[in-house]
Amino acid sequence: MEKFTWDDLAEAINKLPKEQRANQVFMSIDDESKFRHVAGIESIPEDVYVYYDDPEDCGNLDDLKETHGEDFIESDYILSTPKGTTFLYDGLKLMD
Repeated sequence: MEKFTWDDLAEAINKLPKEQRANQVFMSIDDESKFRHVAGIESIPEDVYVYYDDPEDCGNLDDLKETHGEDFIESDYILSTPKGTTFLYDGLKLMD
């Protein structure tokens, strides 16, 4: 996957007509037929880890330790998203 940076995004935005830049921002995830509103830009406050065999089992290390108790094995988790990662936040409103 080719890296697309925030500078690339800023450049693409700057090429849009002024009228287009005033509109609601949308994003498409994978090949979904629905588009999502972008609600803003946020940063991840803590490192996020994911279980190597179950991507639904994820979170920061403290929460994972609390959830799994003595069964928690840190080496079974992979750093998925480092603290401070900036991302576009979806507003959870779906558009057809």
